[in-house]
Amino acid sequence: MKTLIVALSLVAPLAAAAAPASAQQDPEERARIEDLTRRLNGAPPAPQRAAPAAPQASPSRSTLAPAASPPAAARQDPAERARIDDLTRRLNGAPASATPASPTPSPAVPPPAPQPQSPRPTTQPQAAPRTPSAPSSAAPVRSPQPAPAPAPQGLSAAERAALPFRIDLPPGFQLVEGRAAPGAHVYSARKAGKTYLMIYAGPSSQFPIYDGEQVTVGGRVSVVTTEGQRRIAMEHLFQRSAEPAEIHVWLMAQDGADRDEAERIAQTVDPK
Repeated sequence: MKTLIVALSLVAPLAAAAAPASAQQDPEERARIEDLTRRLNGAPPAPQRAAPAAPQASPSRSTLAPAASPPAAARQDPAERARIDDLTRRLNGAPASATPASPTPSPAVPPPAPQPQSPRPTTQPQAAPRTPSAPSSAAPVRSPQPAPAPAPQGLSAAERAALPFRIDLPPGFQLVEGRAAPGAHVYSARKAGKTYLMIYAGPSSQFPIYDGEQVTVGGRVSVVTTEGQRRIAMEHLFQRSAEPAEIHVWLMAQDGADRDEAERIAQTVDPK
């Protein structure tokens, strides 16, 4: 208790030095404030002093010792506590505490107006039809094979009658016209897709094609080859004063029965 009284006696002169000039000029007010401060801290009343001590330089507020916490009896009286706090503020030169004003209710903010929503379509979009996918186990797709070329058509009886030569074809044979140079025509005697002999009608042929003996008989030149005791005419050339100037016949089959058949047909060729 003595230590507390000594500490308060040291704080009181410091507080008196920090007070404004109006508080230092009223000794009675000063004494009453100190008496209330002692009562708040639970200390006995201070003895009467003859004269106040000379003012000293006020130390910084950070060096002041913190006051002891008030007893429970002082904290139980709110009115007394408020009056002591107000006197303490006046002693330290702080403005009196203002009565807290009642909070002003903030104006109510109206809720935002609902935004208009776009109307939903009444009809549901139809799903696109799905294309059935090919099964994985399906056979691989093969590229289409080119169609075989159509078989060449033989000349009709009327077309054969217009030719510059005559020819006798056995049953199963046909005479087919092929490509040639301008002013010339090429024909082939065929059977079952096989060519037996060729005939050229134009201004200049490539006679002779085969090697052999050339024999002139009845206005034609023939190339004859010998196989043992047999003589075979491999080609014939006819020359004319009218167009076509030359008619050349040569065998395509080289051996066997096909060559014999081709030679017999070539012997029937005769210019008109």
